[in-house]
Amino acid sequence: MSTFRNFQNEIDEIRHRELAKQRLPKQPDPNPSRDLDLQEAEEQILTCLLSDDRCTAKDLLASLLTRRQGEYIFRLGQRPPHARLFANDMSDECDGWSGAHRTDVEISQLRTAFIEAVDEIGGKVSVLYEYAGKRARSALLLRLPSHSASSTPEVRCAVVGNVDSGKSTTLGVLTRALGTLDDGRGRARVWLFRHKHEVETGRTSSVGMEILGFDASGAPVLPKMSSGVDSDAIRREKMAWEEISMKAAKIVSFSDLAGHERYLKTTLYGLTSGAPSCVMLMVGANAGIIGMSKEHLAISLALSVPFIVCITKIDMTPDNVMQQNIQEVVKILGSPGCRKAGVFVKSQEMAVELASCFAAEKVCPIFLLSNVTGEGLDLLRTFLNLLPSSELDPDKFAVDNPLEYSITEVWSVPYVGTVVNGIVNSGRVKAGDAILIGPDSNGNFMNTVVRSMQRKS
Repeated sequence: MSTFRNFQNEIDEIRHRELAKQRLPKQPDPNPSRDLDLQEAEEQILTCLLSDDRCTAKDLLASLLTRRQGEYIFRLGQRPPHARLFANDMSDECDGWSGAHRTDVEISQLRTAFIEAVDEIGGKVSVLYEYAGKRARSALLLRLPSHSASSTPEVRCAVVGNVDSGKSTTLGVLTRALGTLDDGRGRARVWLFRHKHEVETGRTSSVGMEILGFDASGAPVLPKMSSGVDSDAIRREKMAWEEISMKAAKIVSFSDLAGHERYLKTTLYGLTSGAPSCVMLMVGANAGIIGMSKEHLAISLALSVPFIVCITKIDMTPDNVMQQNIQEVVKILGSPGCRKAGVFVKSQEMAVELASCFAAEKVCPIFLLSNVTGEGLDLLRTFLNLLPSSELDPDKFAVDNPLEYSITEVWSVPYVGTVVNGIVNSGRVKAGDAILIGPDSNGNFMNTVVRSMQRKS
């Protein structure tokens, strides 16, 4: 018990230091011309498409997608103010709209032109949302397929929450065949368990890895249900990394972490060693933020990892209980320790806008989910599909710096040698490179050579 208290004290100290950093004046953007360059590129592309200069538009689109690692969200028409959109208090008459006004006909013509131009450079265009009328607007996802498995961008997402909050069940529904839902008794979570005692107790005790891929058109890459085959057997099956990466243009890898306090060290290990881009805090609508959910939230804040909240079991919870627990979640998010504004995601437009800005702004997306009826799952998939990969962020990953590789696991394989698992934090490495590995117990580093490399093998 004393060890657990010491651990809590250490987490509190880290959280206080991070809060002190957050209260410091915000530093100016070191590259203020970046957004301006993107805006100019968008205007040039629209001008070329409207003037039917398809060749120039194609070259500009190829350049834009290359700069943005093969993915870009192009918005047509006016954009609503985020404050109004996130508060769900938006109307055509409210002030603060930005962007050029487009008619329904212009947006339809531009959408067709984008599809043809992007198709010529080997990419795909998918419509994320579209609204007609006085404030006609649309958002298009432009995406190029990955050239190889090693170049597929990955978003690492840690899934945390208290026991019985719906972590494994939600992942089981998200990563299995489309249309697969839970039966209300936790059947979906059994497909994820790796050990016998997990099946018997219904509790995750290890760091489980699940993968969800999205292809160039934005559709999830999932196993397909075939007629005449045991549907439950297909649901238990999951696609391997190689199979997903061959079809996917982006991959979201989930770390299913333990919710019981007995496995808190395992959960902390998963949060620190996995370098997640995002944390999904699962909260049961019938219980609210209780037990280890508060500890997991504090750890995410201490590590400065952006997080979202998924409130599950909305199909089985009485309205009065659910509303009370939702108010408690919003109150905790707005407390001095979190300083986040909870935003309930109720439309595709909100999911698109939040995916690109929630980490920079003081907002926390909240998804209301039911793994039995499927409510809210499409919005969550859209959000995950558009999350930017932190490994492609030059502010977090410095490719020009010396190599730094964090080792999380070590094996000794007969007739092969030492095999390590981990994450590249900076620099470049390839097979045959001479590197220094360490430090050992004496603080020394040892010379060695990289014989081979594999990803997610």
